[in-house]
Amino acid sequence: MINFAYTAKKQHSKKKYWLALLFFLCILSASGAAVYFFILRPQNSFTGQAVKLSIIAPSEVISGSTYDYILEYANNEKVNLEQGKLVVYLPPGFNLIDALPSPEKGLAGSEANVAPGAAPETSALTWEAGPLISGARETIKLKGMILGETGANRTLKAHFSYQPESFNSRFSNQEEAEILIKQSLVDFSLEAPEKSGLGREVNLVLKYRNASSESFDHLRVVLNYPPGFVFLGSSPKPDRDNNLWDLKTLVSGERGRIDIQGKMQAADSKNAVFHASMGILDQYQQFFTQAEQEASVLVLDPRLEITATVNNGESANLSPGSEMEIVITYHNLGGTSLENSSVRLKMNADLWDASAAAAEKGSFKDGEFVWDFISDPALARVLPDQKGKVVLKARLLAVLPYNSLDKRNLKIAGKAIFSSNKVDGTEGFALSADSNDLEIKVDTELALAQEARYYTLEYKPAGSGPLPPKLGIPTTYRIYWTVSNTTNDAENIRLITRLPDNVEFGAASFTSLGSDIKYNSETREALWDIGRLQAYSGSVLAGAQAWFDVVLTPNLDQVGEIALLTGETTISGYDLFTEAEVKFVSPPLDTDLRNDLGAIGKGRVAQ
Repeated sequence: MINFAYTAKKQHSKKKYWLALLFFLCILSASGAAVYFFILRPQNSFTGQAVKLSIIAPSEVISGSTYDYILEYANNEKVNLEQGKLVVYLPPGFNLIDALPSPEKGLAGSEANVAPGAAPETSALTWEAGPLISGARETIKLKGMILGETGANRTLKAHFSYQPESFNSRFSNQEEAEILIKQSLVDFSLEAPEKSGLGREVNLVLKYRNASSESFDHLRVVLNYPPGFVFLGSSPKPDRDNNLWDLKTLVSGERGRIDIQGKMQAADSKNAVFHASMGILDQYQQFFTQAEQEASVLVLDPRLEITATVNNGESANLSPGSEMEIVITYHNLGGTSLENSSVRLKMNADLWDASAAAAEKGSFKDGEFVWDFISDPALARVLPDQKGKVVLKARLLAVLPYNSLDKRNLKIAGKAIFSSNKVDGTEGFALSADSNDLEIKVDTELALAQEARYYTLEYKPAGSGPLPPKLGIPTTYRIYWTVSNTTNDAENIRLITRLPDNVEFGAASFTSLGSDIKYNSETREALWDIGRLQAYSGSVLAGAQAWFDVVLTPNLDQVGEIALLTGETTISGYDLFTEAEVKFVSPPLDTDLRNDLGAIGKGRVAQ
């Protein structure tokens, strides 16, 4: 009988055997593979982690100073590297001085993609690295300077690409270094006045110094002006546009300055800002600012209106001895206060009557009338929009001091001047404003010397008939006229007198100038047209002389009385200097001949 239980047990034991054998073989195979991989495998595989690229560069630089920049690339792989290429991207403003070894392609090469003379934002240098065996290391040394504004950051970048041996693909490493421009190579300053005024000269000074240990070429200074500034000149002269100066070589420690003159003709705001920059031009004529300065000038606009009047007008014609009132008004039209002010009236004083001049709160000094903040407290501080005035009361001399043909057409001329030496609280900042021209012309004076005579100065009879005159009997008298003129030429001069009803115009007459004396029997007027009479006629020159006879026939009412020979005499003319009419009236003449020695006391009409 077959024992099935035994048979089944036996088959189960075989199965376990074969499973154990299979497990052992697997362990043996895995162990062998591990031994091969870790011990027996050739050690020349590429990991991609052992190629190194580094940049050794200063973290901070002084603009314009020279520094070394080291780039290293190393093959720490177990395989060689082929077709290596290193590209270094220079930041803006980087000026390359030297490179060891020299790059195969430079700033104008195909890798840089920059045309000669251009100013790229980023330039590239390329080295063909060639085969780089396992364990090899290469170093590139750059010497250069970075130009840029203080506080700016620049980035130096490197890119290394290669192809591992027995590989068909390229790999690359990248690295970069951040560089801060911490300081400029120049000391630079801009000096300007704290305050100035519209229309006043503004003087600016630009000072600079090479603070580095090296000499520099291609330095440039640019000064930007505020609106309303007018350039007048500079030393040295600008090279372009009145605001740009290109400087020659500036050696270490050397100083220099630029003096600029101009003025503010207008201002958009109260503060005028000047902006100056100094920098270096690189090989592409790109300007890199090394230092900047600003100066703010407070633009004052002190404006004052001053007006002078004489007897309520800007001009006046006055006769000798006439009184006048000169009023000087001022008005602060600006937005600034005016302190320590004064008003001066400067006019020729040779015609003043000094004893009659009265300047309220003022005085007469050195040939001019002066009101200052000491004598007049209102001038101590004149606020914006404030008005004020000063007054002078004076009189012309009654007798003029001149009697010469070269002293004709006399006048007093001048103007008032308002001055302040402290504007907006600033000592030494002065304001001066002139008034309108003030003119006082002296009128010429026509004078008439007249008298009636019976006898001449030689006691010869000029008249005829009874003396004293008698009722109803005619007596002839002679009327003498002498016309004189003072300071100005005059024309259209004429004399008119009207004869009383019982006086007739005589047959004899004489004139030294002008027309004959004409008599109108209807109007009973005697007229003498002299025409033109020169200045100082009757003193330096001969006056105009005339005489004519009149015949008096006394009536009953005149018995015992002084009888009239003429009425009032009117003299008129035109002053060619003052362009004004001249006219005055002389009193009548009568028979009381006080200057005729032969006729004194014989003027009353007898019965």
